[in-house]
Amino acid sequence: MTNIWLVTILGGFIACLVAGFLVWYIPHEMERRSLLESAKASLNNADQLLDRGLYESALDIYKEVGKKIKPNATAEIYAHTKRNEGRCYLELAYKENRQTNYYMGIRALEEALSIQERESLKLEMSITQCYLGMAYIALSHMKSTEDNQRQGVHLIEEAFTIAEGLQIEDRDSIKRLIAEASLSLAEVKDSELNLTKAINLYQQSMNVSDPEHFPFLWAQIQNHLGAAYRLLSEVRDKEENLTKSLHAFQEGVRVATLETYPLLYSSLVDNLGLSYFTLAYVKDRNENLNRAIQAHEEALKVRTREKYPILYAASKNNLGCALTFYEYKTRQDTESGLQAAIGAFEESLKIKTIEEFPLDYAKTQNNLHGAYLNLAAIKDTKINLFNSIQASEQALRIYTIDKYPLYNARCKDNLGVSYIALSLFTNRQEYAVKAITLFMESAKVCTRESYPLFYANIQGHLGDAYVVLSGFENRRNYLLEGIKAYEECLKIYTPGNSSDYLNIKKKYQDAKRRLK
Repeated sequence: MTNIWLVTILGGFIACLVAGFLVWYIPHEMERRSLLESAKASLNNADQLLDRGLYESALDIYKEVGKKIKPNATAEIYAHTKRNEGRCYLELAYKENRQTNYYMGIRALEEALSIQERESLKLEMSITQCYLGMAYIALSHMKSTEDNQRQGVHLIEEAFTIAEGLQIEDRDSIKRLIAEASLSLAEVKDSELNLTKAINLYQQSMNVSDPEHFPFLWAQIQNHLGAAYRLLSEVRDKEENLTKSLHAFQEGVRVATLETYPLLYSSLVDNLGLSYFTLAYVKDRNENLNRAIQAHEEALKVRTREKYPILYAASKNNLGCALTFYEYKTRQDTESGLQAAIGAFEESLKIKTIEEFPLDYAKTQNNLHGAYLNLAAIKDTKINLFNSIQASEQALRIYTIDKYPLYNARCKDNLGVSYIALSLFTNRQEYAVKAITLFMESAKVCTRESYPLFYANIQGHLGDAYVVLSGFENRRNYLLEGIKAYEECLKIYTPGNSSDYLNIKKKYQDAKRRLK
């Protein structure tokens, strides 16, 4: 009898517990599911905004969802939220508050990655690592930090290894991401290999997307593809790859117009200008430079200083380059054009300061050198040559040989050119020797094997310096050195790959005549 009562009491107690639990659990579970469904719907909306390039709107949703859901209870969804939050910050970094947005993006991506690692979500890990690696590489361009660069390379290469192990190459979104990461990696390592990989993957992506149904994505792919071809043109097949680059940007502009996607449009036309500028070194100089000028001015219709200061500064720098190298018809037009170029560079430097954007600062100072050098040919020669030297020396504050050997070499080559020009007016022997020293240092980095066109350019300038020096001492020996340098240059320069071919050939023939 006692056992029956005990069982009855225990049964009643358990029933009460179960009933109490159900009373608590059911509404809480319904609330959890409701919250989860609401979060999924919000994330779907945010993902669509992200894919359409509406980064600010998407970011607001991701941040709101991140506050509502718990990392432990909904690990995969929370990680997805933080990853795409990070992506938004990275995209916004191109427009404003670059350093802050990169750091915010990295923090969000690292939070997503820690959850994905804990949950062994390998595919999601590889995707997040690609974005995180690109963020670190982009940050390294701002702060000259080798640790960021190494971290970026490590993350991307590890992501590639994970993706290959999972055999997910058939997923188009993964292809595009790996292509983008390869493009980023090409800036710091194995340029030709990574650029070729990026181009192949972008071309495959175009087979499954079309401009009618996916206009923003299509134009974005064309923008990346064009950039990859332009970078590849610096390594090989210059004219062919630049032609492909131009075609890609033109295809993108056909879909992403000023009215439909203004920011993407501005990126496409600005990149179009860069490719025309580069092509001008190969053929149809003024025609292509004129197109470049028009393209950068078109980009600046969107990229105003008030709305997009960072992009404004970039386009101003690009415009300044095109204005610098344009061959004007009259002396007055030349002076006006070069003054406009200098003004464009100075506008850019108001935003791209050495403290906040050291690498961009150095690049613009290097370009400013060219404008002052050209202006020196028609006005205030000594003053403008000294201005050009000062600009190059500013650039070399950042472009040190240990951190940026290629940029250091190109900058020293520019500095040497200024010293040659200055040697025609004062301290001729001293400045000619300085120039030769600078060119020889540049040639140690830009070898014939690694950078043939840059090597040829340096050899042409070295020939000029030896010819100048031959007017003071060891005439025959220095003329022979100059001839030797011109010959090295002409082994690489052809009418098809350099507009300077005929000029160098004439200098070579003149030096040989002087030797007789």
